[in-house]
This record gives sequence, C-alpha cells and structure tokens, in this order.
Amino acid sequence: MRGFAVAAKKQVARVKAGTSKEAAEKRRADFVEAFLTNGGNAKQAAITAGFSPRTADYTGSTLLKEPKVSALIDHRRRDLLAASRLTTEELAKDLARTIRFDPRKLYRDDGTLRPIHELDDDTALCLTGIEITTDGKTLVTTKKLKWESKTTARDQAMRMLGMFELDNRQKGSPLDGLPRELVQAMVQRLRALNGQP
Repeated sequence: MRGFAVAAKKQVARVKAGTSKEAAEKRRADFVEAFLTNGGNAKQAAITAGFSPRTADYTGSTLLKEPKVSALIDHRRRDLLAASRLTTEELAKDLARTIRFDPRKLYRDDGTLRPIHELDDDTALCLTGIEITTDGKTLVTTKKLKWESKTTARDQAMRMLGMFELDNRQKGSPLDGLPRELVQAMVQRLRALNGQP
C-alpha cells in the first residue's frame, strides 16, 4: 500500500428509532400528563404515552420510581393546583355539601320537580347528571337526576380528616410498639423451647 493512507473507520452508535433523549423526555412528559388525567393509573398512562401494552404495567411502575418522573408529577400537580386555585378548604366544603345534600330541595311544595334554574347553588352543585327528554319542539321533561353518593363522600371526608388512621393502627399486631430487641429475644426463646436452633 504505497502512498495510500487507510482512513480508520469511525464507529457510530446506532440509536433505535424513538429512543433518543428528546423522545424519552417527551414520553416521560406524556406519561405524566396521562397519569394525572386518568386518576393515577400508571399502566394506562404508559400505554397512552406510547409504551407497549404488553409491558405497560412494569413500565408504568418503573417510571413512577424514577426521581425525574416523580419530580415532574409533583411539579405538574402544583401547577394544576395553582391554576385551578383549588384549596383543601374548598374540597372539604364540597364534601360537606355532598354529605348534607337533601333531595327534598329538588321539589316544590306541590311535589313537582323544580326546573334547574330554580335550584339553589348548593343543591345544583350536588347534581352529577340530568337526563331530559323533549317532544321535538319546545317541551322539555326532566326524567332523571343523579347526585353523588353520600357513602363515597363520607369515605373521602374520613380519609381527608385522617379518621381511618386510628382504625388502621388498631388492626396492627399485638407486638407493635415493642422494642425490636425484645421481640427478637421472644422469638429466640420460643425457638429454644421448641428445640429449634
């Protein structure tokens, strides 16, 4: 090989389509949005973000453990909270309104259903659905009214106020609260009495 220099072949790492840093960041952001939108279902959020449905359960769980994703979720929740100006006090008032909802306020004294525009604000805010029918022209008849379950609202309020924590603590082991050394000594003593090493 006189007079010819052989250029060394430069190795270039090939990247699979859709696996660049930018694509990964976009998928994480899509996952966070889907996770917050669907009520916290990590598997469904992973599928929505474009991950394989076959491995979505594992992928969703793994993404939630990533500090970067956790930080994104926390940041996005703060942004949403600030944008909506929703407060804990407002949520508590809404739950109280639902618990205290009285369906009698939906009716007039003569037993006929009040039109929606005649309902007071608290009663109207408790409604979650209205089914109406028309005669094809102007007559509108309300067929069904739906409102939040008082049982669900009570459960949510009790969680919010920490009332289940006391019940959960009472269901603990009789050994809860004992020093670890004492429990280990008891285990060793029981093993010795049963002839186990």
